[in-house]
Amino acid sequence: MVCEKKPGQGSPDGDGFVWNSRAHTEHLAERFLSFGSCVSDNNSFRKAKKLIAEHGIPLPSVTIEYRGLEATTEASIGTGGVVTLVSVPVNLFKKYVLRKHKTTELKLLHNINGKLNPGRLTLLLGPPSCGKSTYLKCLSGYLMPSVRLGGTVKFNGKTTDQFFLKSSAAYVSQYDNHNPNLTVRETLEFAYICQNGVLPTRAPCPFDIPAAKISDPEEAEFVQLVKDAWGTRVRIDIVLRALGLSHCADTPVGDALFRGISGGERKRLTSGEYLVGPRSILMMDEISTGLDSATLYNVIGWLAEATRTLQLTTVVSLLQPPPEVFFLFDDVLLMALGRNIYHGPVKDVIPHFDSLGLVRPHRKDVPSFLLEITTAKGQRSYADDALRDRCQSLLSADATLSLNGTTTAALDDAIRAVISGQAEMTPQQSAQVSQAIQGERRLLINNDELRSLFETQNVHGQKMMYELDHQPFDVQRGHPEALAQREELMSPRETVRQVTRRQITLVMRDGVLLKGRIMQVIVISLLTSSLFYKLGTSLITARTFFGASFMSVLFISFGGFPQIPITLEAKKVFFKHRNSGFYNATSQGLAMALSQLPLSVIEATLFSLIMYFMVGFVRGAGYFFIFFLTCVLTSLSLSSAFRMNACLYPDMVMANALTGLLMVILVISSGFAIVHKAIPGWMIWAYWISPWAYGLRNLVINEMTSPRWTNLPGPNVGDKNLGFAALESFDFYTSRSWIWIGVGFLILSYIVTTIVSILALKFLNPPTIEATVPDEKATLKARLEANERRRGIALRQETQAINTGATKDVSGILSEKLGNTRVQPTPSDVELAKNRSSGLSPFAQEASNAAPSSAKSPTGVSFADGDNNDSSSSSPDGQVLDVEAHRKYSLNHNAHHMPRINTGLPALPASVPDSSRSIISSLAFQPVTLVFKDLWYTVPNPGFSKGAVKQLHAYEAALAAAGGGGGADVETGAFKAGVGEEGKEVGAEKEKEKEKGQGG
Repeated sequence: MVCEKKPGQGSPDGDGFVWNSRAHTEHLAERFLSFGSCVSDNNSFRKAKKLIAEHGIPLPSVTIEYRGLEATTEASIGTGGVVTLVSVPVNLFKKYVLRKHKTTELKLLHNINGKLNPGRLTLLLGPPSCGKSTYLKCLSGYLMPSVRLGGTVKFNGKTTDQFFLKSSAAYVSQYDNHNPNLTVRETLEFAYICQNGVLPTRAPCPFDIPAAKISDPEEAEFVQLVKDAWGTRVRIDIVLRALGLSHCADTPVGDALFRGISGGERKRLTSGEYLVGPRSILMMDEISTGLDSATLYNVIGWLAEATRTLQLTTVVSLLQPPPEVFFLFDDVLLMALGRNIYHGPVKDVIPHFDSLGLVRPHRKDVPSFLLEITTAKGQRSYADDALRDRCQSLLSADATLSLNGTTTAALDDAIRAVISGQAEMTPQQSAQVSQAIQGERRLLINNDELRSLFETQNVHGQKMMYELDHQPFDVQRGHPEALAQREELMSPRETVRQVTRRQITLVMRDGVLLKGRIMQVIVISLLTSSLFYKLGTSLITARTFFGASFMSVLFISFGGFPQIPITLEAKKVFFKHRNSGFYNATSQGLAMALSQLPLSVIEATLFSLIMYFMVGFVRGAGYFFIFFLTCVLTSLSLSSAFRMNACLYPDMVMANALTGLLMVILVISSGFAIVHKAIPGWMIWAYWISPWAYGLRNLVINEMTSPRWTNLPGPNVGDKNLGFAALESFDFYTSRSWIWIGVGFLILSYIVTTIVSILALKFLNPPTIEATVPDEKATLKARLEANERRRGIALRQETQAINTGATKDVSGILSEKLGNTRVQPTPSDVELAKNRSSGLSPFAQEASNAAPSSAKSPTGVSFADGDNNDSSSSSPDGQVLDVEAHRKYSLNHNAHHMPRINTGLPALPASVPDSSRSIISSLAFQPVTLVFKDLWYTVPNPGFSKGAVKQLHAYEAALAAAGGGGGADVETGAFKAGVGEEGKEVGAEKEKEKEKGQGG
């Protein structure tokens, strides 16, 4: 490492270290962290904070104010956003050709108001998908262009067009993207250089306090320590020690294929990249992933001290922090569904929700309680009696929904009409469907009410809103160095130099790739040259020379294939650094292009030395130089083309597929597989842009125009010489000027593909998951199907209770529990019974709106017709009981005490064993409960026996011999209750009721 010298100082310092060397900065970091006490006490931070307060030392700080902050994006409806082989081209065609891509506006943040003060560590808390990452990206300038912002956001009273936000704020992502071949220290050093510059800062030290003003010797020692460390890279060593990374400072970062540091250490390294910089705004998203509680406690503790001392504006998002970590924060910002429902001190969050009626139990930790009250179940669990009394109507409605099922039959018919497009749902029906769908998921206090209560009734919310409205931040009070006025700190030349140095380091450290490529070149050149060993001079061997030249150009281009995976991995790191303002796309593109130059020279040298002399190309320094130059330029041009494709395409699958297709087209049209004049006119463009065509033309013209071939006569009369005759036989040009045209084209293609790569890196963004929202009609249809399935399951269980036999008559249960009421099935119930009796799956037919007739069983319980709205004709008190209530009771009853419905079936003959009553044992396969929407399957029945099948057949024969009554009426779906003469009476009674209903 090159040691920088501080202006005005000699090389060694007072302790004998070279100034700004690694040993020097490590020594300073150890003195700083252990100053006055142990490391965990952070005594140096407290000492610095005291000096800043006593002497009024100004430090750069940023106050963030936002009012009406909203974030919206376009979301695909239904399954339109799901990536499949068919959906991708269809969506692209709809979006760019038809301009009718089915999308809707999705709000990510809803009218958020707030203020972030410097010197306070804020915890951002909320359930998943509540908008935490979007909120952090809004305040740090990391949002994708597809997200539109609304409202106003000001930093020290300035809008984002008055400074460079990405260079002033740091966003620590949830994802850890690093160069695996760099060590931990090298990663932090590169981040430090990009944010602070290569040379030491020449800004005056803020702790340059005269000795006369310091009375405490310990304070004087600390001030001198700060002066010694000012302008050095001691911040790197301090961050390494504070984050617990000093023990692995020289360990490569590694990745999935290369072993390095652990996942938790990699997560801390991601945070450390921004902590070594001078930024005053830190937005840290889910930094606890992979960290144990003790490490997280130490990291947050150090971060809290640094925030309070250096006046940083820090927001940390944690999913569910431990209680001891929670109380290290100064403020907490609680979010739910894109709304902030509390933003104030940590110590006052529990009293605030206590005043709203959400009481935390004594043994419940605070973070878990705060997360749970954002859900309906949590609010119901922690609501006090007063809140329950205020929300009694809502709780009663939920109880009714849980008793009566999801939706009523009439509402199901309305939903069917909406799905089929025959009618629109009325506002009342829409409200009923919404209420039925939400059920117990409805909040007692919704998020908008919680936000309003905080802003209007909480003292911190009232103060925050008053300051936003009447006391905004004065721009004149802002520190001039708090907000960056330059996008990049280093000059363009220095940026290219540093990025290229890092890129060459990455290439040189990839030993597996380097050894593999060198071995590939040697083996391929030996194999290829052995196939064309020592060729002679004739028209036939000339064509063999063409084949050797074609194979040379083809195989030398294979060295560029690794550029695709290497570039795709490097893009992840680049996008992070580009969004953070470390360096630009030009630096990255030039660095990748320049780092390929030495590799191409090495590969071309090895390949040329083996291939040229073993095949027997013409001996001559000039001819060999042209062969070597063509191989170098072909390797550079095609490597740059592969790298360009990797920059253009978002992932490995698409890059490999499209690159392979393009390569096949260009290789076939290179002039060897298909000669120049035989290429169709509509494909001739590929011949003129193919690097393989120019490289092949250079090699064959270089060989065939040498004296070895031009001094021999041609085979035909009129041929100028053998070399020209051979070239013309393959439609190659014969002038040597085409060699330099080819050289110029290869150089130009190398430059053009590099420029395209730079433009792709500059304007393209990393792939993101497209937002989707459910299709309203599809959701209603799924709810309807689920409702019908529930009814079908209930009917099957009731029928199973009849077949398996129970010990108690249903009439006694109904008279005991429900009184003299009528059980009224819905039309879907009757249709499901009809499907069941006809042997069809209950989910195979669509529910019918036709109304079945009622039938009366010997138990006295009527199954009423679904369309008959007259409910007072058969029960003494005029009550009608929905079948859902009957099912709910039956399903909750113990299986051993399932009510037995007296169906009126005859007693079994003595010859029929009792085991034949078990229908399950006679089924070879038993159905499995449905889990997915359109999935219906069965599994082998372990209780199956052939004897049970025979016994069931005997039982059915006995029923037929007894009179043929019982069973289910296929026409009406109602259960027949009688047999013999009794059955005829029931049938006649049913016909009379049907005629009466038609007459009405």
